[in-house]
Amino acid sequence: MSKVRGAKTVDLSWEGRIAGDRDAVLSVWDVEQQAWVQVAKARGSNTVDTTLVGSTRLGPAIDGDVVHVLVQALDPFADLPADTSYEEFEDPSTFDFSIAWMTDTQYLSEGGAAGLSRYGDTFKELNDWIVANAVEHKIVYAAHTGDVINNWQVTSTNEALARSEFDFADTMMDILDDSLLPNGVLPGNHDNRSGADSSLFDEYFGPRRYDALEQVAPTGEDGDGFYGGPWQAGDNQNHYDLVEVGGQRLIFVYLGYLVGADEIAWANDVLSQHQDRSAVLLTHSYLLPSVAADGRGGGLTEFDGEALYEQVVVPNRNVFLVLSGHTNGVALNVKRDIGEKGRMVVEMMANHQFFEVGAERRVGHFRLLQVDLDAGRMAVNTYSPKLGDHNAGEFDSITGREYDKSADEFSVPLDLPSRRTGLRTDAIGVAVRTTTVIGSADIASGGTATVTWKGLTAGTTYGWYARAADPTGASAESSVFGFVTAAAKQ
Repeated sequence: MSKVRGAKTVDLSWEGRIAGDRDAVLSVWDVEQQAWVQVAKARGSNTVDTTLVGSTRLGPAIDGDVVHVLVQALDPFADLPADTSYEEFEDPSTFDFSIAWMTDTQYLSEGGAAGLSRYGDTFKELNDWIVANAVEHKIVYAAHTGDVINNWQVTSTNEALARSEFDFADTMMDILDDSLLPNGVLPGNHDNRSGADSSLFDEYFGPRRYDALEQVAPTGEDGDGFYGGPWQAGDNQNHYDLVEVGGQRLIFVYLGYLVGADEIAWANDVLSQHQDRSAVLLTHSYLLPSVAADGRGGGLTEFDGEALYEQVVVPNRNVFLVLSGHTNGVALNVKRDIGEKGRMVVEMMANHQFFEVGAERRVGHFRLLQVDLDAGRMAVNTYSPKLGDHNAGEFDSITGREYDKSADEFSVPLDLPSRRTGLRTDAIGVAVRTTTVIGSADIASGGTATVTWKGLTAGTTYGWYARAADPTGASAESSVFGFVTAAAKQ
């Protein structure tokens, strides 16, 4: 190529297949800068090939008589559109396991405290659905991020009422325990008197409950039970669980409302001891609700979001997902370069406690988090077994806020060790644009130009392009096209 007379530019092209949640990038080595220079970039597709076309100056691109070309499959860690239609669960064949996540069941417990007299049946149908569908939807774990009951805040004085709600919630969560499904619960501000006293919560959801459950529940792939243990003897408001599935080692770290320096130090110690496990951080108060129709974006709460983000999420490389409730509404953040280049964290808040049906706060939506390990992808569905409904936004009672379907059903990337990126190359091309003129013609606007290229060698590949100019000096060039001459006759 270095001997081609009058060569000024080189055209580069690539065609192949790359997943729809990845970027294909075409680069050329710049000899002068001693660096790869991007000439084209495009998002992939799960259904058709992706094509990249770009050009660069020949001089810096040529190394002796070689042009060095690089094609990369890059992971943008971007929020993804749902791969299936809304209001349908993912096909179980497309993911490895799922997690059932509920939060802020306080009005359901309050309504069912005297039996199923009001709308505690919503809570029952929620957990009945999880158990009945655990096999089909590959549910390996269930999580509750607090406000299990309603009437045990710092201003609450009616302990008998609180106990009646805890009695009901205890019975509802027994549905999961009796099915031997590993699960975890933390106290919200309505469960531990706004962080002042977790003793009543521990009577119902203390370490003894989960020590007993893990004796009979399925164990992890290492043969140990799922319950890691409480932060202090007898106090389960902060605890952790260990789950292994599909070769993925997970740790679920629970922090009840209101965290302080001691709780943060405990969480950091646990996460440090289990650096080999990908970590889900679960807490009650973390994100503020999004004001966007698609639920994207949500700031950190003053209690406890700001402290947990800066002091737990950022410094612990293995935290990849944060789940919370507390504030009314939904929020989703896909954060990149957290603490270091290339690290990604997904944050979610989904609390439908104030959503209403028939003027009652009993919609009972939970989220099913379906994880594809190889793709590093999590598909999220929001569903109410009581209502048989996926679209929680239609029950939002907040005036002026309009969540659409994408706030409830979406896919996000997950920064897991199993996440893979790859591409398949079908064709790659390099074409040098010379200034050698094959022929020329003067034609009227809209006319057709024809030239004859003489002296070609049989069985040889040639390339050509057209350059058009008008009397004012304006000009344009076509792409480079190629052909192979016929073989010589024998």
